[in-house]
Amino acid sequence: MSLSVKLSVITSVILSVILSVILSVILPVILLVILSVILSVILSVILSVILPVILLVILSVILLVILSVIMSIILSVILSVILSVILSAMLSVILPVILLVILSVILPVILLVILSVILSVILSVILSVILLVILSVILSVIMSIILSVILSVILSVILSVILSVILPVILLVIMSVILLVILSVIMSIILSVILSAILSVIMSIILSVILSVILSLIAQWVKSYTVTPCSKVLLKKLTGSQPVKKFTTFYGTRRFITAFTSARNLSLSSASSFQSIPPQPTS
Repeated sequence: MSLSVKLSVITSVILSVILSVILSVILPVILLVILSVILSVILSVILSVILPVILLVILSVILLVILSVIMSIILSVILSVILSVILSAMLSVILPVILLVILSVILPVILLVILSVILSVILSVILSVILLVILSVILSVIMSIILSVILSVILSVILSVILSVILPVILLVIMSVILLVILSVIMSIILSVILSAILSVIMSIILSVILSVILSLIAQWVKSYTVTPCSKVLLKKLTGSQPVKKFTTFYGTRRFITAFTSARNLSLSSASSFQSIPPQPTS
């Protein structure tokens, strides 16, 4: 079994070597030979068949060109000779006849035709100008009338719309604005008057309450420190004889100021006399 494996391996190696040699050496040589043969065949065919045909075509074209040039030169010479002969004959014989015919028959006809054409052109231009002027005048008059009518209609419609719709709206807006301004001014005046009255009432009430509280406190303090007949009379004048509800009429008068200053002076003098009394010794 091992011998057969070795033989298979050896044969595979030999085959691989042979294939590599063939692919590396023999195959390029074969391809080169084939290509050289193909090229030699193609060159031989070109040189034996195609090249003579190409040369024949080139020579035929050159010959055709040379023949065409020669024929054109010959024809031009022949035509120039023929034309010179014809022109000399015409100048010597036919041209005088033609000129005579032209001067006797054709020239008057040509002049008549030219004159008629010029007159027709002038008349057509004059008529066209006149017609254009008339049409422009008519069109301008018609357009002015149409424009005036259209503008009058448009202005009447605009004025009617303004007078019927826009003007009442504008007047309504103006009146509403004026009314709003007047109402706002009146309301501001009323509110300012009301607020000033309320504030004055509130301030008078607050001041009366504060002053009544201050006076009551002063009276209590004076009662606690002095009980003289003069102070009793002043206290009666300040508190007892005037009710609280009549304080606003009593406040600010000369009587109030005099009583208030007298009470203040009495309170100060009583306080100073009370402080000057020495304390009695306790047993």
